[in-house]
Amino acid sequence: MYADAIRAHQDAFEALGRETDVQRVLTPWPMQIELRYPYLGYVDTSLETIHPRSRGDATFDAILFGSRSWRAPELRTLAAEQGFTRSQTFRVGDAPPLELYLKP
Repeated sequence: MYADAIRAHQDAFEALGRETDVQRVLTPWPMQIELRYPYLGYVDTSLETIHPRSRGDATFDAILFGSRSWRAPELRTLAAEQGFTRSQTFRVGDAPPLELYLKP
């Protein structure tokens, strides 16, 4: 299952990389760190991230989270309030799915 989770993260990050309008992503740990630091091997280029707990009034272009996370209901509500739409859900094997929301 761990390898499935890694692959789901990689798939989501590749999708984010194709979105040219995405400059900042609201996402919890560990994806916050995985997107920020290329030396971890998940991304080639660093992407600015914000943790949901410390977002304040910061702006962001995407929201990414695990669908089974305890934060999922809060982040789905925030996405709806901000006018984001679900772009993709990433499912790999037995790993918890990831949900990606983007501005329309």
